[in-house]
Amino acid sequence: MWIDLYKIVKSKAAYVPVMVAQEAIDYLNRRFDAGGLTKEEYESRIQDGQLKEKLEKAKRKRAEEMKYSKHNTAFDRNVYVIWSASKVVLDEEWVEPLRTVTFEGLEVTTFGKAEEYLQQHYGEDYKVLPPDEMRRVGLNHIEW
Repeated sequence: MWIDLYKIVKSKAAYVPVMVAQEAIDYLNRRFDAGGLTKEEYESRIQDGQLKEKLEKAKRKRAEEMKYSKHNTAFDRNVYVIWSASKVVLDEEWVEPLRTVTFEGLEVTTFGKAEEYLQQHYGEDYKVLPPDEMRRVGLNHIEW
């Protein structure tokens, strides 16, 4: 059994697209700096994914939305981003207040409506293990 751990970041809703676009670039920069990408791979991913253009478009959209944020609180509301591959955005009310739960005998902190999130994301039977033929093995080796 494993458990996925993701960071969760609080933000104003209007900033989320900019954060996501910037993180995609930062991720490639970290991989390139660590030697995980060749210069050709790096440039190809930046260019083919149009990452710089996406970042600039998100910044322009945010600036436009901020002009109207005094009249539209949807852009100014607090949200939390689960920083997984899909960047799940949750309204603040789903996260706060935080609470403690027991998982496999370990006390861990989670967000307030974790069960509701799991039901919405994975369905009503989120606690039921899939049949053997539907299970997939992810990691089979961990290095520290």
